[in-house]
Amino acid sequence: MELSFLILKQIVSMFLMIVVGYVLVRSKAVEKNLGTFLAKVVMYVVLPCTIVDAFQIDNDPKTFSNLLFAFVVALVFNILLIILSYAFKSIFKMNEIEQASVAYPNSGDILIPLVTSVLSPTMTVYCCAFMVVQLLFMFTHGVNLLANDSEKNLSNILKNPNVIAIVIGILLLAMNITIPEIVGNVIDSFASMVAPLSMLVIGCSITNCDLKRGLAKKRTYLIVLIRQVIFPIIFLGIIKITSLDTFIQDGASILLILYMAVASSPAATIVNIVQSHDMDSSYASIINVVGVICLIFTMPIMVFIFQMFI
Repeated sequence: MELSFLILKQIVSMFLMIVVGYVLVRSKAVEKNLGTFLAKVVMYVVLPCTIVDAFQIDNDPKTFSNLLFAFVVALVFNILLIILSYAFKSIFKMNEIEQASVAYPNSGDILIPLVTSVLSPTMTVYCCAFMVVQLLFMFTHGVNLLANDSEKNLSNILKNPNVIAIVIGILLLAMNITIPEIVGNVIDSFASMVAPLSMLVIGCSITNCDLKRGLAKKRTYLIVLIRQVIFPIIFLGIIKITSLDTFIQDGASILLILYMAVASSPAATIVNIVQSHDMDSSYASIINVVGVICLIFTMPIMVFIFQMFI
C-alpha cells in the first residue's frame, strides 16, 4: 500500500510537470517548437545518460543472473503482448493504431522517471531490459503493423540513442569499468533531469492534439482500459500461476518493474511512427495523452494489486 501511495504522489507530481509544459506553450510564454527541442534533448542526452548511469552497478554473478532473468521475462512479456493485441483486435475490431497502442507500453519517458524517483536509480537497469526488447519488436513488427514498411528497421534500431546507451552500459558493466568521477558527475546531472524534462515534452506535445475531442471519445477509453488495466491483470495472473517471482532471489522486485512496464500508458514511439508515415497522428496522440492522464489512477491500483498477490 505504501509503494502504491508513493507512486500515486510521484505520478501526480509528474502530471503537474506535464501541465507546466502545456501552459507554457498555450500561453505563448515559449515558442511552440520548444517541445521538439526538449524531446531531442531527452532522446539524445538525458535518457541515454540515465541508462548508462543505471548500468554502473557491481558486476557479480547475482547481477548477471538478475539481468538475464529480466531480459528473458521481457522477451516473453513482449511476445505475449503482441499475441494478446491480435486476440483483442478480433474481439473489439481495432484498427492498426489501436492495436499498436495496446501492444506497446511506454517503457521509456514514463517508466524510467517513475522507477528512478520512486524505487531506485539502480532499478532502472530492468526498465532497460524491457525497453531494448520492445524496441526490437517496435521497429520490426510495430512498423510493419502500422505502415507495412519493413525497410531500414534494423538501421532504426541500431541508431536509436537508447539502444546505443544500453550497449555502452552493458559493455562497461561486463568489463567492470567505472566511469571517471568528472564524467560521472556530468552523467548524473543529466540523469537527474529525466523526470521534469520528459514530462515537459509530453505537456508541450499535448498542445498539438484536440484534447477536448480526445477526452470525449469513448473508444479511446476502451483502448486505455485494455492497455493499462486488462493486460496487466492478465499478466499478473500469469506471474501468479507460474510462480515466476520464485525463480531467482530478487524475482519479485524485478517482476514489479517489468509489470509496471506492462501497466504503462501507450508508447509515445507509436505517435512518431504514425507521423513519419502520414497516418492519423491526431488519433494516436489522443490515445497517448488520455493514457498518460489515466495513468494517475491505473498505475497505483495495478501496483497495489500486484503487491497483494505477489
